Amino acid sequence: MCIRDRSLENVQMKKIFILFIIFFSCKNEDIKPRIGIAGIWIEASTFSPISSTEKNFNIKYSSEIFSNYSFFDNSYLDKANWYPSMTARALPGGVVTKSPYESMVLQIMQITKQTLPLDGLILDLHGAMNVEGMDDPEGDFIKRIRNIVGKKTIISTTMDLQRLGIYGWNCLNRQGTH
Repeated sequence: MCIRDRSLENVQMKKIFILFIIFFSCKNEDIKPRIGIAGIWIEASTFSPISSTEKNFNIKYSSEIFSNYSFFDNSYLDKANWYPSMTARALPGGVVTKSPYESMVLQIMQITKQTLPLDGLILDLHGAMNVEGMDDPEGDFIKRIRNIVGKKTIISTTMDLQRLGIYGWNCLNRQGTH
């Protein structure tokens, strides 16, 4: 990944955070929104002969997740009640093996359950994850996390959009989470 891609990603994530804050601050000035953060982020290449496993991911929990985002400072922290659960980020690599994917998804689901109810959830996804035996891992992840947080929670994500399968888009649109 080049520096320009990382900069664009930070700009996109910053816009999502700002929109969340604006949306929720308009509801009631006295109540801060409850916003979760979670995600699995990798650009996986099916051409790589080497699989990506859990050891390839930099896994962060709770407040250490804020260090993923250079723009996240006290001005953001003060605008909402944040509930970061877990993020797993990896450098571009090969196809993710099924077992680590399942392990990371289950961890995120378990931790996120403990933060409910949430007004919003920011999913930090790349959009180019490829998992052994799966056609659309991002769509699978979004569907499973939607079942945890419920239909009233706004789910937002930014991604490169180069791999999000049709099921993922249908899942997002059907649930009203754009």
